[in-house]
Amino acid sequence: MFVTEDETKALQDVKDYIDLSSPERVEINHLIMISGLTKTKLTRGFKYVFNITIYRYWLERAMTIAKAMIEDGMQVKEASIMLKYSTIGSFARAFKSVHKTNPAEFKKQ
Repeated sequence: MFVTEDETKALQDVKDYIDLSSPERVEINHLIMISGLTKTKLTRGFKYVFNITIYRYWLERAMTIAKAMIEDGMQVKEASIMLKYSTIGSFARAFKSVHKTNPAEFKKQ
């Protein structure tokens, strides 16, 4: 895949936006608007340049924030609500996919 210098900068802008935004889910259409790239160029280019999908990058960042919240004493349910998960189960699956342990087990450690 060929990515121009301008496209690489646009992809870095998207990554920076994800880093600076709250851990709430980001909409792909908003990222398209920020970058000025097509959906295909954005998703494939991000994976090519950063070696991770946009979703996985966001998820790892969000779950790192969740882990810090739990380490600081926040209840798992509260963390899931703060991150706008509709159920604790979906939050727990996301947490486990990143940290290889569920949040309740992590909290006990």
